[in-house]
Amino acid sequence: MFFQKLKRKISIALTAMTEGRFFSLFFTYFKKNILSLPDKALGAFCRFLLSLRTPINESEILFTTFQGDYTCNPKAITEELLRQGKNYKIVWGVRKTSYNNPNLFPENIQLVERAKFPFYKEWCRAKVIVVNSVDTYVRYMPKKKEQFLIQTWHGSLGIKRFGKDPNWTLLSAAKKMAKKTDFIISNSAFEDLVYRDTFWANTPIWQLGHARNDILYNISGQKEARAEVAEKVKHYFKLEGTERLVLYAPTFRNALNTNCYNIDPEPLIQTLHKRFGGNWKILVRLHPTARKVAQNAALLNRDADYLLNATSYPDIQDLMVVADAFITDYSSCIYDYVLTRRPGFIYATDISQYNNERGFYYPLEQTPFPISTNNKELLKNIENFDDNLYLKKIDQFLLEKGCIDDGHASERIAEKIAQIMGK
Repeated sequence: MFFQKLKRKISIALTAMTEGRFFSLFFTYFKKNILSLPDKALGAFCRFLLSLRTPINESEILFTTFQGDYTCNPKAITEELLRQGKNYKIVWGVRKTSYNNPNLFPENIQLVERAKFPFYKEWCRAKVIVVNSVDTYVRYMPKKKEQFLIQTWHGSLGIKRFGKDPNWTLLSAAKKMAKKTDFIISNSAFEDLVYRDTFWANTPIWQLGHARNDILYNISGQKEARAEVAEKVKHYFKLEGTERLVLYAPTFRNALNTNCYNIDPEPLIQTLHKRFGGNWKILVRLHPTARKVAQNAALLNRDADYLLNATSYPDIQDLMVVADAFITDYSSCIYDYVLTRRPGFIYATDISQYNNERGFYYPLEQTPFPISTNNKELLKNIENFDDNLYLKKIDQFLLEKGCIDDGHASERIAEKIAQIMGK
């Protein structure tokens, strides 16, 4: 790991020398990593003092996600607590864009902008803190013994490894987060093993299911919510409601390059029409990590009414509710979408490279999804899609992974939180 990082830094330095920008690059690095050290140390000390001086509010729960939006498991848990009419003070720590759009949140939720004083104040005050990643611990975050930190994570049966990350800052944050985590939520025996094999070797696991996946089940308790979601998505993208939608949601690359998102859209929608009928549009959803480079993606710069940019849409679970098919490379989202039992496809042009960069927990061939490495293969897989074989593979896959999702995870998690709040 050390030599890989060193080799990468040397390569960056040599490139900068060649391009005549070495000293400007060095100064930027110096300013970011050296001059900022006193500020980081002072910030950590002040947050420690803030924690000492801030009493715990026994009825407060703080939620935050790595996306910075109202999304994922924390959103689903929040809505279940609101549905049950629990008398809790619910606070959300969000990124600036979401903070400036309070209409995206229920009215009776308090918003604070992440990495600002009010956020740290609420962090020190909350009885329960619910997170879905490790990024909060990139900086020092105090936690009192009377506080409970619940990790929901944002993956599930996903294939890509998250313990093998070249980003030292995130690895360090994960180790710090693991030490502070009181409970981590799982949806399967497979995920239990992943937790144990990475950072949460000794953390108590609640195998309750992932709350964000409840909405994907077409059961009585979710039908009204699903109808509301469909109407919201329709309004957001100005859809008539008769269109069929395919969600294309590839994951990011460490280099944040966009040339891997080279799916050919026009033949794709033609083939989807030929195989499944209807008039299709493509929801293009790049990973939140790739938001800044999304404008460089050639696919999103095409002028076509059948291409809809869904990268900034807050909650991908909403998109999965309305999507009639799903295409990805290695994103764990498709392993949530598989619960809908609708068609899913793998389009991955750099399997070997990505395997070396990030790694897989199991071969792609063990998933239920037809695999393609170029556009021609993708179209062929769609044309030859076998519904019955696909459904059998899904059942086998979920059984092998020990998945317990059933549409009621948020209820079970809310009950556990109520027990904590009652102590």
